[in-house]
Amino acid sequence: MRWKLHVRFGGSETRWPCLVSRPNLLTTIIIPIALLSNWNSITMNSKSYLILILLLETLLLAVFLVLDILLFYIFFESILPPLFILIGLFGSGNKVRASYYIFLYTLGSSLFLLLSIVTMSSIMGTTDFDALFKTYFAYTKQLFIFVGVFIAIAVKTPTIFLNNWLLRAHVESPLGGSIVLAAIVLKLSLYGIFRLILPILPLASLNYTYIVYLIGVITITYASFSTLRTTDVKELIAYSSVSHAAVYLIAVFSNVFQGIEGSILLGLGHGFVSSALFLSVGGVLYDRSGTRDIGYYRGMAQLMPIFAVLFFIFSLANCGTPLTLNFVGEFLCLYATFERSPFLGSFAASSIVFSAAYTILLFNRIFLGGSFTLFLDGILDLTKRELNILLVLALFTVILGVYPSFILDGLHYNVSSLIYSVDLSDNIYMLGLIPCFVISTSNKSTKFNLNPSYRGDRPFSSTSSRKLDPVSGVVGCYFTTHSLPTLGVIWVLIGLPIVTASTLLIASMHNAFYVQNIAEGPIPLIDFHFHLSQHLLHFWSLDRPLDFSFNIIENMIIISQGFYNRGIDLSFLIQGYNQLYNVLVSLDQLLYNMDTVLRNVEELINNNPQHNVPEEFLRQLRSAQSVLREYQRVFRFLISGFREAEVGLLLRGIIEDTSAPFLTEGN
Repeated sequence: MRWKLHVRFGGSETRWPCLVSRPNLLTTIIIPIALLSNWNSITMNSKSYLILILLLETLLLAVFLVLDILLFYIFFESILPPLFILIGLFGSGNKVRASYYIFLYTLGSSLFLLLSIVTMSSIMGTTDFDALFKTYFAYTKQLFIFVGVFIAIAVKTPTIFLNNWLLRAHVESPLGGSIVLAAIVLKLSLYGIFRLILPILPLASLNYTYIVYLIGVITITYASFSTLRTTDVKELIAYSSVSHAAVYLIAVFSNVFQGIEGSILLGLGHGFVSSALFLSVGGVLYDRSGTRDIGYYRGMAQLMPIFAVLFFIFSLANCGTPLTLNFVGEFLCLYATFERSPFLGSFAASSIVFSAAYTILLFNRIFLGGSFTLFLDGILDLTKRELNILLVLALFTVILGVYPSFILDGLHYNVSSLIYSVDLSDNIYMLGLIPCFVISTSNKSTKFNLNPSYRGDRPFSSTSSRKLDPVSGVVGCYFTTHSLPTLGVIWVLIGLPIVTASTLLIASMHNAFYVQNIAEGPIPLIDFHFHLSQHLLHFWSLDRPLDFSFNIIENMIIISQGFYNRGIDLSFLIQGYNQLYNVLVSLDQLLYNMDTVLRNVEELINNNPQHNVPEEFLRQLRSAQSVLREYQRVFRFLISGFREAEVGLLLRGIIEDTSAPFLTEGN
């Protein structure tokens, strides 16, 4: 395939100009502040520092302006080398280790993003954003593409288990690097969601919403508690950045108007406040004392009253106090989170309490706490350069907090278009799934309830027939409505009688109806995979005959034929069963070899009683053997089911011979 790169800059024609201008506004404000923050502290290689910061600004602006997904990836990852050099040259302490952390984490996540981008371009034949916005990816493809994109987004946010690089980078990087990281680089994840996930992968974003919510809540809790144990003031603010980033990550996946607007406002507010806090502790305090240990400071309000007032304003903003931009952003984010999930929203709202706890603790330890430390006697208050920088950031935080409509007025139309596109895509998709779901459940009712002796040689158990329909109804309702607790019970009580009645009408024509009316989406695959999982989910299917699996495989092929009739090729799923069969055979052989080794060890011990082997060891050895044999029995159960499925498919004419690329024993 030929790659055609269309180098285009600027906002999109209808949807994106306002969403693009906000990150550019933040970038053009923060970069001069990052340059001025190290104006006196960096004396050697100052030209190199200036070049690196300006190069970062150029690459960041390019990320926000390009309209080609491949160029977006190139500029998105081109930020890594300047950051790596900036920390490696001008950092402190373990700067080399911090540079390698940021390099490895970012590079590793970028590979998943590249894989998703290549997948999208290979499907659509283009890398243009406008063309991708107007296309529709199948639901199953969206799920796979989303995983690769979200891994890169999660590292850039960063979320739980992926935040080590950010903490080390903040602590060891120069002040300007910390400001750029917290204020702009972390917002790339938010912008990536607006560009890649919401407009291109809307169904996947809805499907993974609660997983993202859970990750965000855990990240908020972890980062907030971590701030209470650290003694490094710079690390404390880094943890605070992780917590706030998790809040707007949750809000942007809420698919609620207020949530998306609130995430943008919180991103802007956090950019101003985090820059001011890093400048305060990493510039003002560190330049005067040479330490970042919070226990070193006490009573600084007596020596630096102007600085204490400004730091108090930024502390209130970091807590989300009214009349600040952070308050408007957090309020909208938490409102949207509650609207989508009140239970998880209550946990997300704990970020307000936690942020107030560690921010007030930080302010009290530094500026109050009794008389000032004797080691800091004689230090001066803010210089004109520091005062002007902090005043600019304070004005942006307060003025936009009092008058947020300056930003919101430009977001309403764009966010509305984004929300409606996601909802419309979801509704069209669900309308196509309704007939498929009804016929799918009716087909199962016909085969397993109305005709329990579907196989004349071995009738089905009546117990398993009774257990199948409620489970099928609840699972199917969950994947159709994304609301298992509310509508699952309604489906079991009301939907099943209707489906049972409709079964009597379509029992004679269900196979033809399947092929003609198959819907594009995961419902048939998920629903039939659930029944195929009889070998794994023992709670309802162990009392079915072993060769029941051939009926499931038959339906899977009918589904694949229906997808093929609609121009969707699912042959990769059929080939996947081939690979699964090979894996099962290999695992069975591995378990057999391990069991043989354990039997030989036991025989050796029994034949040599003079070694005095402890009885506890023998007991654990026999326990391990029993576990291995149990797993071996399960794998052989699965393998035999695959073999009987192939025989059933051959007898029914679904496949012609054993050379067909589906469950052939020779593979």
